Amino acid sequence: MVSLRKIASLTALLSFTALVYTSVFTYLAPRGPGSSQWEALGLGKHEWLALHTDLGILFLVAGIVHTILNIKPLISYLRNKKKKLRVLTLNFNVALLLTVWVVVGSLFNLTPFNAIRSFTEARSTRSRHHSEAVEPAGNPIPEKPPFLYSGRTLANLCNKYEIEAGPVVQELVSMGINARAEWSIRQIAETNDMEPLSVFEAIRQVHGQ
Repeated sequence: MVSLRKIASLTALLSFTALVYTSVFTYLAPRGPGSSQWEALGLGKHEWLALHTDLGILFLVAGIVHTILNIKPLISYLRNKKKKLRVLTLNFNVALLLTVWVVVGSLFNLTPFNAIRSFTEARSTRSRHHSEAVEPAGNPIPEKPPFLYSGRTLANLCNKYEIEAGPVVQELVSMGINARAEWSIRQIAETNDMEPLSVFEAIRQVHGQ
């Protein structure tokens, strides 16, 4: 039998586990110019951020449903030994202090949150300097297309490489390729009786002009 309580609990568990996984990659993703070309496990920076956001929404919804369905056990945590409702119990106060500590520490850059922030900023600075030092001039689009590129829209692909979609569309049209920014690479290929890889190569050629 389908149980909403079990579904909500398991969804919250699975989405939280996946959030921990995506958090690692979103944290490790570089910042600054050229960072949009970074990839891990076949997914780019924007894909990891989008996945992390969507999983966060799923976890939030599952958490709300789980809380509603388990409101009675939660209320029981706020009862003392005499079974009287008391919000400011020892357990509640500890949980509240932990939450306030994280919020205040983050807002006022207190220890250990300042160390975490300093490490992040230092890593971002090193990444930015490294990118500026080694990034070659010219075409930033790699020869190998990104993961699942054919399903992306032209606008999404241009955004990944930080280029404007409008001029790319105009150049493709001037080459005799019917294209629109909102079309997927596969749709452009099918419209022009081409292979998706040929469309990607045409985009590289246009941007390299």
